[in-house]
Amino acid sequence: VTKLMVDTSVSEFYPTLFVLVTDIMDMLGDLVWKRIKQKAEFTENGASLCNLADLVFCLLSY
Repeated sequence: VTKLMVDTSVSEFYPTLFVLVTDIMDMLGDLVWKRIKQKAEFTENGASLCNLADLVFCLLSY
């Protein structure tokens, strides 16, 4: 992947490179979302605080 990013002489690889970069960013976004969700729903010792989906639903319906 790194070699594809450095080599800009072949323009046919740009669509492939775009897909690879968007896949990586999508995976990173999923990891960040899971971490935020975990931090919002559980304490540091693992006790459950709340269900984030229920909290968001309550806020949106307010």
